[in-house]
Amino acid sequence: MQNILPIEASMLCPVHPLKLEITMSRIILACCFGALLATAGARNANAIGSADQAAWAQARLACADVGIDPDTGAFGQCVFDLYYSLWDEQNESER
Repeated sequence: MQNILPIEASMLCPVHPLKLEITMSRIILACCFGALLATAGARNANAIGSADQAAWAQARLACADVGIDPDTGAFGQCVFDLYYSLWDEQNESER
């Protein structure tokens, strides 16, 4: 039995093939851009963490340089005070 109505290929897919390719390309580009942003955010977070660790290490070295024994509570207080005093000075413009 034959089909009474002829069906053309263009009738099967209502979206033009070129439009479909453009849409899929945009989706792929959006996904790649999102992945790129996520990677950049992770790198920035790692850089901030690394800078923070370096600042704490410098504060520990400075307190040790002035002769405070690292095994005392005074050493911990010195490191804490020095780190946050420097942090306050560096971030004064943001307040």
